[in-house]
Amino acid sequence: MQVVYTTSTSAEFLENFQPNSQFKFNWQQILNENQHSIVIVAYYKDQLVGIANFERISSDRYNFVYNIEVVAAAQHHHVGARLLALVMQDSFAHGFDGFVKLLTKTSGVEKFYQQLGGEFFGQQVIFDEYASTQVIEKYLSKYRRL
Repeated sequence: MQVVYTTSTSAEFLENFQPNSQFKFNWQQILNENQHSIVIVAYYKDQLVGIANFERISSDRYNFVYNIEVVAAAQHHHVGARLLALVMQDSFAHGFDGFVKLLTKTSGVEKFYQQLGGEFFGQQVIFDEYASTQVIEKYLSKYRRL
């Protein structure tokens, strides 16, 4: 599955966003509520198949993932792992040592985040420098980004 990843601001993404019934989350609302977030999207054959939005928390030196979602047809093709790996890569690029935090909002994702090295503290998942390095090495060696 040849997937292309792009990065933009929430505002830039919303300019061209067409709601897609394949997504469970209401991305229009999510991105309007987090207008300063950064959006990474995944396209397969010009179809939107994955979205992640996050914010750089400079004061505490980590990236906080608000939401991440992959449509059912693209799951189990590492799209979600690559989206998260790109957030982790951004954390390193901005001097945050790869630290990434998120809150799980749906059940059934625990195993996915644990396999990526996330540590659970209630609903909060934290990826440290080691986990982020491993995820980046594993999932970003073969991808195309615009």
